[in-house]
This record gives sequence, structure tokens and C-alpha cells, in this order.
Amino acid sequence: MTEASSDAVSIPDKFYFKIGEVAQIAGVLPYVLRFWETEFRQIRPKRTESGQRLYRRQDVLLILRIKHLLYDKKFTIQGARQDLRMKSAERPDPMPAAAKPPDLAEIHDELVRIRELIDAHRLRPSESSGDDGHPPAEKVIDHLRAISAQAFKLIHDLDARRKLIDRYFCVHPSTSHVHGQWHPVKTDHIPMEWVMASGADAHRRILYIHGGSWISGSLAGYRAFLSRISQATGAVVLAVDYRLAPEHPFPAGLDDCVQAYQWMRENGPHNPWPASATFLMGDSAGGNLALASLLKINDDSLPLPTAVVAISPATDFTGKSPSLASRASVDPIIHPDILPALIPIYLAGRLNRPIRMHRRCSVIIPDCRRSCCRSGIGKFCWMIQRVWPSMPPRRGAT
Repeated sequence: MTEASSDAVSIPDKFYFKIGEVAQIAGVLPYVLRFWETEFRQIRPKRTESGQRLYRRQDVLLILRIKHLLYDKKFTIQGARQDLRMKSAERPDPMPAAAKPPDLAEIHDELVRIRELIDAHRLRPSESSGDDGHPPAEKVIDHLRAISAQAFKLIHDLDARRKLIDRYFCVHPSTSHVHGQWHPVKTDHIPMEWVMASGADAHRRILYIHGGSWISGSLAGYRAFLSRISQATGAVVLAVDYRLAPEHPFPAGLDDCVQAYQWMRENGPHNPWPASATFLMGDSAGGNLALASLLKINDDSLPLPTAVVAISPATDFTGKSPSLASRASVDPIIHPDILPALIPIYLAGRLNRPIRMHRRCSVIIPDCRRSCCRSGIGKFCWMIQRVWPSMPPRRGAT
């Protein structure tokens, strides 16, 4: 595609296009268009009452330009944004004085087609939400794949990657809404945040450890999600902003999590008061740290939490778990090639030292229980593994 090759692409002569039509014209998948919409503010499709996108011709031309910059010129997202800003500043008024006015009959016909599209959409289940008003699993997985692919390219551009990871939960308006209240707290050098749904019991406390490959993730990015955890469990949630690699390699983040757990046992969201029940919870790298914290808490003879919930925890740093390869095609976030890059960043030369419970997997469920057993966790607690409904099936499974 050359600078002016968008004119050579066949674009139907109409006012509005559905996302599937734009995807076919541009030669990309619909989830890529949704991702670009979050990264390039110039893409502003109209929305029907049901939330369906309607792209104008200028939107399609802009998308073709973005594809050219990213795919052909190999620009980064930031570089493509800068190029678009420069071209916009150089571009003259796009509406010449002698422009031919649109034909009213054509406008009428197009409006009728749009109305028919809206009416038909109202009569069938929404493509953007499930029956409960939340996005369907397929849309979430597509969203995760798009961000994960970009995050892999940004593994050595920490600032850009950390901003991108915070968009994991921005798949649908329902996933960005905070239920209840939140406020920041701090102990020593560790920033934390209480997240509390209405009616949550302040004596039942969850320490949540966010994911992000040990090098990214933030309190703000997880706030809405944790409010739903509080709402579902009836407990208050304390999110810990542990130190990240490479600025603070292992075991700095682990030490912060254990210190936050000790503080949470004696302090609630409103005043110093012992907890009646405590829980550790985390996802991916945070799931790893939740399990590693459990080991350290036990080794230090501290009171154990009531339970630990590890969501798709990272449990194999050897990279030898069979499911890393067998589930690579269905895992929307973790790819085996990312491990050799992540491990040196997080461990900072400590790979040859004995490190308990630092092994890697993501949605690579078959090996999690095995890794936990090898770590010694099974010696002092029960382990229950649960596969959530609607997760990507194993290859060959139905």
C-alpha cells in the first residue's frame, strides 16, 4: 500500500458501514478495529441505540491509513498517532466551495437502510452484550488477544506497555463501572487502595494482587473489577500497588505483598481493627504472588489466610509445562515466546537460585495443580482447581 493507495481499495458508494463491512474492506478482523478505536481518537464511528458501530467513508479511509502505517511502514502505535497528527495539520480544508451537494433521494434511501438495521438489531440479542448486559465471552477473548499482541511488542517499552495493560478491562462500559466506594491508604512505602461495594463487611478482607507480568498493572486499572469482587463476595478488598520489575526485581514485590497482608489483618478500611477473615487473591502474575505469599507467610510462621484464590496463576518458570504448547492456540494472553523475555526482567539474574513457587502458566490450567503440589503448598492446605464456564476449550474438546 502506497501513500495514496487507499483510493485503489474498493469502497462501496454508501454513507455508513457496519463493522463487518469495514473489516472486510480493510482486511483485518473486527476486534482489531475495536482495538484501534481505543488507540486512535480520530476513529469515531456513530453508534445506534443498541451500541452497534456505523462507520462513515472518512472513517474507512482513516482505518486504511492506519493499517498502512502499522502493517506496511511498521510504525508503532505512538508513531502512527504522530504521523496522523502531522498530516492533519498539513491538510487543507477538505470541503471545497464548489462541492456537489448530496442527492436527497440517496440520503433518504440510506436513512431507510439505517432505520431497518436498527429495528432488526432491536429484535435480536445484542452483539455487544449478553443477556445479562455484559459482553459475551467471545468479545472479551478477542479484546484480550488484541491487547496481548500489542503488549508483547512493547515488552521493552515499559511506559507504553504499562498504559496499554490498564486497558485490559476496557472491553465494555459494564466492565469500567465502579460499584461502591474506594479510597487510598499507605503503609511504609507501599501504596494501597480499599475498594468496597455497598454493604460489604469491613471485617472480611481480601488482599488483591494484580497481574501484569510483574512489570505492569495498576490500582486504577483494576478498581472497577475489584468493586465487583467486593460486590460478589460481600468482603472489602485491599489492592496492593507492589513494586514492579525491572526497577524492583524479585523479591521486592513479594515482600510488599506479605507486608500488606500483615497490615490488612490488623487494619480495616475505616479504623484499626482485626479482621474476622482474610483472603489472598490475584490473577496471572498476581496469582503467582498470592501463592508465593502463602508460602512465605507459612515459612515465617505468620497466621495463614482463610483461603487463597489464584486466577490463572503463573506457576512454571521452567517453561517446560506441556500445556504451554498444547494450549498456546487458545490462550488469549500468554504465548510461550514471552517467557524467555519476562524471566530475566523479573528475576534479574536470580534464575539459578532456589525460588519457591515461581513457575509460569496462565490459562494453561492442566499444570497449575501439579506445580502447586511441587511447591509444597499441599502440605498445609487443601487445593481446589475450578475451570470457569465459557473459557476457551482444550484443543479437540467440544
